[in-house]
Amino acid sequence: MSRNGLVPSIQRLMAVEERLRRSTRTPSPFEQLSQQMDDILGDGGILKGVVQPGEGPPISHNASVLIGGGRSFSPRPSGEHRQRADRAMGSMMRQSQS
Repeated sequence: MSRNGLVPSIQRLMAVEERLRRSTRTPSPFEQLSQQMDDILGDGGILKGVVQPGEGPPISHNASVLIGGGRSFSPRPSGEHRQRADRAMGSMMRQSQS
């Protein structure tokens, strides 16, 4: 947008408004969902969302979990397993280089 002919004070206000507009970005759908989930390991790598609360004793940290099924038409993003796999692969690469 051309600023020719605008009073300097108006130009300053427009500059501030433009900076604010650029600094505010909308979080991605996964970032929005992650705020409603529990961080399992504390590093943000594995997040757990409670679909339906249950009863019973807590599960130990070394428990195994089997997850199956397709989620191709789910409105929720499904990149959780990829982030964990990428982190594990990076760890394996660092170990092999030592």
